[in-house]
Formats: sequence, C-alpha cells, structure tokens
Amino acid sequence: MNTDIISILNKDVLSIKDISKYILYLIVFLFPLSAGGNTWFGFGSTTGIFLIETMIAIAGLMILGFYNGLFEAIRGLSCFQWLVFLSALIYLAINIISMFLSISTFKSEGLVFVYISAVILFFSFYVTFDKADINTLLILLVVACVIVSGIGIYQTVYWFPHLLAIYRGNKINNPDIINLIKSTFRAMGTFEHPNVMAGFLLMIIPSTYLFVIEKQGYSKYLFSIPTFLITLGLFITYSRAGIFLYALSLPFIFLVLRKRFSFIRILLPIAVIAVLAGVSSGIIISTYSSHNKQTLINKYSPSKLLVTNNMSFIARENYDISALRVIKHNLWIGTGPGTYGIAVRRYQAGAFYSKHAHNNYLELTSEIGVFGLIAYLLFIIGIFILLIQGLKQGSLPAGMILVSMGSFAVHTAVDFDYSSPAIVWVLFLYGAIALLLGRRDYET
Repeated sequence: MNTDIISILNKDVLSIKDISKYILYLIVFLFPLSAGGNTWFGFGSTTGIFLIETMIAIAGLMILGFYNGLFEAIRGLSCFQWLVFLSALIYLAINIISMFLSISTFKSEGLVFVYISAVILFFSFYVTFDKADINTLLILLVVACVIVSGIGIYQTVYWFPHLLAIYRGNKINNPDIINLIKSTFRAMGTFEHPNVMAGFLLMIIPSTYLFVIEKQGYSKYLFSIPTFLITLGLFITYSRAGIFLYALSLPFIFLVLRKRFSFIRILLPIAVIAVLAGVSSGIIISTYSSHNKQTLINKYSPSKLLVTNNMSFIARENYDISALRVIKHNLWIGTGPGTYGIAVRRYQAGAFYSKHAHNNYLELTSEIGVFGLIAYLLFIIGIFILLIQGLKQGSLPAGMILVSMGSFAVHTAVDFDYSSPAIVWVLFLYGAIALLLGRRDYET
C-alpha cells in the first residue's frame, strides 16, 4: 500500500513538472510577440509584459512548490556556474535595493518585476530542462522571430506606404501623425523601435544558421525560409549597427560550424540567404517614396557612415555625456531602475534628449550604480565562459549562442535593446542554457 502511494505521488510530481515545462515552452514562444513594447496583437505596452510575468510566476510557483530536486540541481554547480547563478541573484538584489531609494519608485517597480521574472525564468529553466531540450527552446525562439520579422515586412511593404498614401490624399490633418508617416518606414515588428527589433534578431539569427546547415533534404529548406525572413527583417530595420554586426557575425558563425561541416556546406547557404535578403530589401526600398529613399541614401552614404559629424554620432555623444553626468552624481546606488529618462533631464548635454542613453552599460550604471554594473558584467562574463566550455566539448548550440551573446554585448553599447523585457528574458534564458551546457555530464 505504501509503495502504491509513493508511486502515485511520484507520478503527480512528474506531471506537474511536465506541465510547468510546457508553460515555459509557451513563454519562450510568446514573450517576443507580446512583451516587445509595441501594440501588435492588441497588447498595450504593459499588458503583454504583465501576461508573461504572470505565466512565469505560475511556472515558478509550480516548480518551487512541487519539484523536490531543487537542492540537487544547484548543489553540483561548478565554479563558473556559481558565478552566473550568484551574479544573477546579486544583480536582482541590487535592483531591489535601488528601487527603494529610487527617484521614482513607481517607475522602478515595473522594471524590477521584469528582473524578478527574468531570474525566476532563469532558475526554472535550469531545474526543469535538460540539454536535450535546448534545440526545442531555440526552435521556438526562431518561430517567434519569424512572426516578428513577418510583421516588420508587412509594416514596410504595406502598412507604412498605405499611411503615406492616406497622407498624400490629405485625409490626415494631425501634424504629429503626418511627421510620423513621412519619417517612419523602418520595420519595428512587435518592438517599440527598429533598433530594438534589430538587437533582438541579432540574438536569434546565429541559431537559425545552425539549423539550416545541420539539416538534410526538405528539412534544410524548411529552415532556410525562416532564416531568410529573419535576415530580411533585420535588413529592413535599417539599423546600421545591427546590419554591421550581422555581417561581422557571419565569419564567427562559419568558424563555429567549420568544426563539424564542410566548407561548401556552410558557405553556400549563408551566402545565398544573405544575397536573397539583400536583393529583397532592395526591391522593398524601390517601392518607397522619394523622401524615404533620400533618407536612406543620407543614412548610408560613406560621408555619414565614416565621418563623426553625422547627426547620429553627435546625438549619441550627447547621450553618453549626459549619462556620465548622471553617473558622476549617483555613482554608488544610481537613480533607480528605469529612471534614466527622468534623471537625465537635469544633466542633459546638448540639444538632444532621449529617454534611453543608447548605451546599456552607461544607462545601467546611472540607474543602479557601479556595483550593479559589476554584477551585470560578471553575469555576462560567466555566460561567455560556460558557452566557451560547451563549444570546446562539441556543442554547436553553445557556439551559436556565444556569437549571439557577442552581438548583444556590442549592440547594447550603442543602442537601447536591453530596455525591452523580451530581450532581458532572452538574455536570462541564454544564461540558463549556459548553466545546462556547463553540466559535467555533457554528451556530444
């Protein structure tokens, strides 16, 4: 009788763990679509975030309440796994402390809940998933990424030109809307800004190339189409940093894949997809108005790209100076998570204002202080080390995520992708995958 009861309880624990795993799978698919900050799919800027936070909380409570292997899951962590694990907790703790001392507690609370959700997600993935689940997680991200890119393509091919046609017909009289229509033709997908969408796509693209090259037959084409769409989505954000880092990432993707595949098998799909995406973006540009075409010519002309008197360079320089002024006067505890846009008004340099510093490292330091920055950097460095270890043991997903993390680390130095909860959650998901790959029982 006792044996039967124990057996039933074990089955119940297993079923609850499985349910929590399916919820986590659903979260991975949904958060790029609902928590980017845009209003597509009917979500407001906070509704989608709240939805995902609720789902993460439910999955976390199920795991904490019913899974009895928690201590075993963390007891055998290696030195660098402990570095990632503890730095994530310290980073969260510093954010919470800074929230209580914030210049706007209400503003800080929203961002702290995002970080709490991120740490719960990070912990839940590690204790619930196995290394065999990593490919499934990455595929779900790729599928969500295709939808994001599809929305971006729809925006640039139909939605923005349609609005411009309405403007030309004098059916819109609001000057703010008119200026938006005349200047906005860049894909944003489900994100609040094209540059943020570009930062998100950069974190996923390397894994898509892995799936294309390792598959054979029809499966290869099945993954080639999504990879093409995601690459095209990146191109039509017209993010200079995003496109540059994509081009820079290709040789590193090649070097990782060269460990297992032949030269031609790697180079041909990469070249074909990049060329097709470039040609397709050119066709889309050919449909634009003369105003938009001229804007792109000015944006990508050699004088604009190579000379530091470009307006974008000047603005970013002003943003950096402003952020450094905020840091100078709030070095240790910062102004509070999510409060940079409020604090910078007092220290603004030049005529350019932005609610984000366009440099995540400076913005983060201004908000939670130098100790928060150190905890964040230790978390990133620990992930890099674990991924390098996984790559040395033969894990190609580790290599692809390593390239993604490199793109993320550079892109957030010149833009504000980390302001999006969706990208925060991708980062902590990659942290959990790094922990999984760091387990000593890794098998190729």
